[in-house]
Amino acid sequence: MRDMDGSLAKLSHVAVVGCGHHCESIVRRIEHAGHSGFRAIAVFNASPDIPITSLAPVFDDFDAFVSHAREQKVHEVWLALPLLQDKTILRFVNEFRADLLNMRFIPDVRSLALSQSALLQKAIFDRLFALAALIAVAPLLIGIAIAVKISSPGPVFLRQRRKGADGGEFNILKFRSMHPHTGSVGAFLRRTSLDELPQFFNVLRGDMSIVGPPPHAPEHDDLYQQVVQGYTYRHRIKPGITGWAQINGFRGETDRIDKMEARVAHDLYYLGNWSFALDMRIILKTALEGLRSINAY
Repeated sequence: MRDMDGSLAKLSHVAVVGCGHHCESIVRRIEHAGHSGFRAIAVFNASPDIPITSLAPVFDDFDAFVSHAREQKVHEVWLALPLLQDKTILRFVNEFRADLLNMRFIPDVRSLALSQSALLQKAIFDRLFALAALIAVAPLLIGIAIAVKISSPGPVFLRQRRKGADGGEFNILKFRSMHPHTGSVGAFLRRTSLDELPQFFNVLRGDMSIVGPPPHAPEHDDLYQQVVQGYTYRHRIKPGITGWAQINGFRGETDRIDKMEARVAHDLYYLGNWSFALDMRIILKTALEGLRSINAY
């Protein structure tokens, strides 16, 4: 919503999708901020039993809303929905995917925080899982370390600064794989994600979790929290070795804002729907994909 604080020479037509007080408050901010550069031209009420008051026409029929938005040449669609309505969110994303417009995700994040007991359970599980994993893969870690050392001069481990829980910074550990002289060894480690195995030490130290939002470099965080709605809420829990975004195809570097918005949407969904069952599902899928990558290589 930072864009509302600026002024634009030409009004951008906005269609808002949401429900309840959160959606209505966003619509009111647009209507009462004449200098914002935005004009609400349509509102879709995802919960018709809770009325939304707006100067713009309010729809509860999907097709009628979509038709009106396109007739009015909407510039942006704002998704102001609770994270639990992920099917509704995806329906609108898929509908407008080919349209020349911006999609903004403005989630209702009031229920995102995990309880203290849930955080404690997650922390205990993380330590036990990381310890068991390190014991199980110890021979593999030694073998990779030897291969990295033989392939090129320099340290075995790479340390990079990352943002963690509550915005604190830490050094993330990886096997060195980007050096040009690591050659096929480095390529194999990156392709199979084996370069990330040392991050289990980060979990033991309490810097990371097994499952959580992917950690980003501080300079990237500073940029994304200014341009991606809801980005800061990712820091309510520790970053993870794997996560909901990663198993859904949003891993590695993000070279476009829309990709980061999609990743953040998945991170916030994870925060709003956390359970041990979801964590185990993510861990299992990560392990299966890792095995497929090794076999394919």
